[in-house]
Amino acid sequence: SAAAVLHVVVVDDDLLLARLVKANLDRPGRLAAEAVGSAEEALEGLAAGGVNAVLSDLVMPGMDGMELARRAREAAPGVPVFIMTAHASIEAAVDGMRAGAADFLRKPVDAGAVVSLIERAAAERAAAEEPPAAGPNIGPSAADALWGSDPRLEQVRRMAVRLARATDSRLLITGES
Repeated sequence: SAAAVLHVVVVDDDLLLARLVKANLDRPGRLAAEAVGSAEEALEGLAAGGVNAVLSDLVMPGMDGMELARRAREAAPGVPVFIMTAHASIEAAVDGMRAGAADFLRKPVDAGAVVSLIERAAAERAAAEEPPAAGPNIGPSAADALWGSDPRLEQVRRMAVRLARATDSRLLITGES
């Protein structure tokens, strides 16, 4: 049988932009997007059920994308929230991941890449709902892969362990050797 159509809520206080992103994401038979103008409307959609992913602007009046990610994690655990921003920074991305965002995307978003991300997240969620074979590899063994004794590296090590315990996120650490 054919796979179910994925439902995505696109959130942007600029409803014209939200509708443009929606139009670019729609894939007949695969993905159907809905455009809303506020985080509150997105939360109503999540509460109603049937939403597979949320794609939200970061900066919005009232409730912003970070708070939406936080509340969505409580209202609909397992539904990924992808945050779009024109002003991406590492600090904002880390804060977003802590809030529960699945990923941080730079505007303008690449619609094909976003569709792939959403489809992969839906497949991972379906796989996660099956009985687990073994627990995730987090904790001291993951942190031990970072060698060195510099206090700044120790800070990175602690943050990596905290993020691994708090979210389902992947973490890539780069920098000078």
